[in-house]
Amino acid sequence: MAYGLGVEDVYDYLYQKYFNLQPYLSNEIEDFYLKNMKNKHPILGMHIRGSDKIKECPNLYQLNNLYPKEIDSYLKNNPDASIFLLTDSESILTRYKELYGNKLIYTDSKRTSYNHVSVHNGGVPYYDTKQKCIDIIKDTYLAMKCNYFIGNHSSNVSVAVSRLKIWPEETIKLL
Repeated sequence: MAYGLGVEDVYDYLYQKYFNLQPYLSNEIEDFYLKNMKNKHPILGMHIRGSDKIKECPNLYQLNNLYPKEIDSYLKNNPDASIFLLTDSESILTRYKELYGNKLIYTDSKRTSYNHVSVHNGGVPYYDTKQKCIDIIKDTYLAMKCNYFIGNHSSNVSVAVSRLKIWPEETIKLL
């Protein structure tokens, strides 16, 4: 099936073919969508990394500072839009609550209160690995229900959002 496709198209094909949700997760995602997102379109989805990503992406803070300009540009053209935020950082969530108030939609995922990784404690407080995966999967699939998406090109979550849905080119941006 992938013969003759370019690398990007092969990745898209593999993501879409082999990533299948368990029914209970599909139901939880749909429930959240119906209760919190369905009547709030257009929705700008955005994935902003914090905490442990700084080890892989030394310019993470500079990259994260690009988001407000992108969001404000989107809101200028879509003033009634809502914003769905995926983040692993409590401080990022707090900042965006202050900036965008009731426009902001987010799940109750567990987040770290740290702004960076500490060498002494690993940076991220322990919580159940299965629950962590479920939180990430829910956020990823909810982001695909958005009309537009902004993410981090070096983040696996943002890349998954970009691969699992066929986005028109002008509706997705990976910083």
